[in-house]
Formats: sequence, C-alpha cells, structure tokens
Amino acid sequence: MGVCCIAKSRLPQGLTKGVHIERIPLDVLCSIEQCFWLERSDAEQDVRFMQIIPYTVMIDAQHEIVSYQRHGKEKRLSGLWSCGIGGHIEDGDKRESFKETVLEGLCREMKEEFRDFTPDSQKFSYQGVITEDHSRVGLMHLGCVFLYRVSPDEEPLVPGEELLHMKKETVECFLRKPHEYWSELALTAIKEGGE
Repeated sequence: MGVCCIAKSRLPQGLTKGVHIERIPLDVLCSIEQCFWLERSDAEQDVRFMQIIPYTVMIDAQHEIVSYQRHGKEKRLSGLWSCGIGGHIEDGDKRESFKETVLEGLCREMKEEFRDFTPDSQKFSYQGVITEDHSRVGLMHLGCVFLYRVSPDEEPLVPGEELLHMKKETVECFLRKPHEYWSELALTAIKEGGE
C-alpha cells in the first residue's frame, strides 16, 4: 500500500528542523503533482520524505475534547493519551487536488475509527501544519491539523477497538496525563487559530 509523502526539499525552508506550528494553506504547502506514493515500509526508512498525516481534534459544545489511550498498531506511541484522530493517506484516497486528497484520507480514517460515523467534510476546519524533529515519529511525519466540532444533535460516538478508553475531557485534564507530543502541538495550533 502506498502512502502520501512529500520530499523534505519541497517544503518551506526550515519546516523540517525544530518544532513548527504553521498556518500554511494546504494548496500552498503542496500540490498533488508534488506528492510521492511510497510503500509505507519504504517511507519509514527514507529520511528524504515526510509522510502526510491528517490529524483531527474533536471538540463538543462544552469545549471538551475527545481523547483516548493509544495501543495497537503504533507501538511508538503505545500507552500515551491522544486527542488526535489520524493516519496515513493511502493511494486510494488520491483526488484531483492535494486538499481534496487530505480530506478524503481524513474522512476515511474517521469512518474506520468510529462505527456508523458519516463525516461531513464541511465540518472539518483546517488549523495548520505541525512538525517536530524531537522523535522518530516527528522526523518522518508532517501533521495537517483539523478541528471537528461535534454538534449537540449528533449521535453519540461509538469508537472502534483502536480507541481504548475513549472519553471527553477538558484540555487542562488531558494535558495533565502522559500524552503524545503531537496532541499538545495540535491543541496549540487550534488555540493560536482563535478556537
């Protein structure tokens, strides 16, 4: 299975070094013609590329976020708490533009993580990109942060098996627990965006 990647050399200068929370429009960040579709196993070993990860934070009308404890497939993050729903963009998600491709991958991930969930792409608000070079995950991945507002009239979320101990809580409570670094960066991106 191919996953969507971008060559580090095509990214804005400095974005791959240090920690960055940038409100770069998706159509400025990349075009679909600039994407590379690499086998995930190859992409994990090739430091010339960054894998694009849509990363969605869900928040309800009471300003509580959806959080869960990581376990399962991503061993590097096992045991840490996360408020981001995300995953690789697969070759089957490819659309005419980079933005449409990212949204397609994002919606597919949400449908995989929540049973009977029908995401509406209009409810996703793009917040910017996050990068960090403090971890192996950060060196190889670029996060496209989205905010999804859960409406009061939506059916209760029914999580799949990957979302162990899913709960709603305040940002303050979440940040007091051992959490993945990307979640902290994503929450900062949303705060800086005026949410």
